[in-house]
Amino acid sequence: MGDSGEGLIDNEGRIQERIEELQHNRERARKAASENPELAHKIESLQLARKDIVHALESTAHPARKAQLNAALADIDKRIDLYCQITRLINKEAIWFWTFQNTYYAISTAKVKGLPKMYSGVIDVSHAWKE
Repeated sequence: MGDSGEGLIDNEGRIQERIEELQHNRERARKAASENPELAHKIESLQLARKDIVHALESTAHPARKAQLNAALADIDKRIDLYCQITRLINKEAIWFWTFQNTYYAISTAKVKGLPKMYSGVIDVSHAWKE
């Protein structure tokens, strides 16, 4: 096979690697949205508080105290529901959940001409030349 055939095989390999990289990034972004540590911590904290309130409710006999605990329990249930709604909305709407920014650098000499802008850390040098 000539050089042009090897170039096609190399390009196909690079294309496949890029497709796999994009799929990996999508999966990681979805996972990051569904496993938001701050939301998960808030939900877990509310669930623990709910258990404490249920335990206090079972052990009290005073009607006013029971009314207060029932109101607190309703409030906690409402908050848990709202945080779960937020998580579902993020999973549905925010497919790309960026928590960071990549910075890429390209260094060249003044003799290299025709370099285009860099996109996603890749520079297409197929139309560049050296003077």
